[in-house]
Amino acid sequence: GLNYIWYKDSPRSKFKFFNDAKEWKQVDKLGHLHGAYFESVWATQMLKWAGVNHKKASIYGGLMGFTLQSSIEIFDGFSEKWGASWSDIGFNALGSAMALTQNLLWQEQRIRSKYSFHKVSYPDAQLAQRAIDLYGEGKIERLIKDYNSLAIWVSVTPSRFMKNPRPQAKWLALSVGYMGGDMYG
Repeated sequence: GLNYIWYKDSPRSKFKFFNDAKEWKQVDKLGHLHGAYFESVWATQMLKWAGVNHKKASIYGGLMGFTLQSSIEIFDGFSEKWGASWSDIGFNALGSAMALTQNLLWQEQRIRSKYSFHKVSYPDAQLAQRAIDLYGEGKIERLIKDYNSLAIWVSVTPSRFMKNPRPQAKWLALSVGYMGGDMYG
């Protein structure tokens, strides 16, 4: 699916690395962190559901999240446009470590990575066409590829750190997010 959404129109080449650490206003890096975090949490929950003990599920889930998210670098490495990125792999490791560490320390996620999306309208016809060329036209493509439209959040629920939180405080989460804009290649 990822190959179809992201790479279907990209020419292929020999495997290579490319340093993209200063590109896309770091939204790409936070997307890697979030993807690896989410996939690690999801994989851990799946393994626990299947009966794997907590510690093994946490470790294997973290490794699965890292591996799933890092598979993108294989596609990037063989793409003529891009290359595999060590900084992306590093942020994949951070996202998986964020999930794994909390699972081992607290057996829950008290600090979460979250994702939000809002559709950006491109009023200038040239920019609108450039955005279509870069990010696609479909909702799924835009949801994954349009870095101008997404924000990555870190959210902390203070009541999870309290011994006896008041019931009215359990809903509160403090969040900080990051997004970029005006990215056209």
